[in-house]
Amino acid sequence: SLHALTSDGLGLQCIQKTKYSKELSIQGVLRKINLDELIGVFDDDNFLSLDGTVYDVAQILAHAKSAKNVQLIEGVHLTHFLSAFWMGDFVMALESVKLISALPSSKMPKLQTIYYTFYRGIVSYRLFREGNGEHFLTEGDEILRTVQAWRQKCEHVENKLLLLEAECFASRCNRNLAQEKYEASIRSARDHGFVHEQGLAYEVSFL
Repeated sequence: SLHALTSDGLGLQCIQKTKYSKELSIQGVLRKINLDELIGVFDDDNFLSLDGTVYDVAQILAHAKSAKNVQLIEGVHLTHFLSAFWMGDFVMALESVKLISALPSSKMPKLQTIYYTFYRGIVSYRLFREGNGEHFLTEGDEILRTVQAWRQKCEHVENKLLLLEAECFASRCNRNLAQEKYEASIRSARDHGFVHEQGLAYEVSFL
């Protein structure tokens, strides 16, 4: 969880004490690096739990490639994608999307697929509005339809769907409907306790 991988070092202690495989330990380190980057913390101790086998993310990727561990390769690229997305660097996020999409493991359903798909939809609509091509509008619409299907079975994606609908309307210059959807997404995220996605809806509504 997010609480288990905070910047106070408790996350690393938990990783060191587990009996999980090296790959799971590395995944835990990647998640902590992600959180540290987003809150502006740079912790040189992140790799201590790996017993000196790797010292940075580049070596993690090299290890994953040499071991042909596609799940770990995907984990590294997903770490880069999430960092780029939350930093607002949508072009860099797109580069990670291309790398992830090329992996066979990306087709397997996982919990993070929900967030990755949701964020990718925002990236697509945003890149379209920045003049990067009509195909980004098509990709955004495809992702919107995917999340619409999810919403029929899970109410917890409601705020995500509303935000993508807002981005869809904004991309078609329908600012009034877009604003209604942005505000609805903010309320839904707040009601479900998704504080980070409430903040995200506030942020993108002003971009």
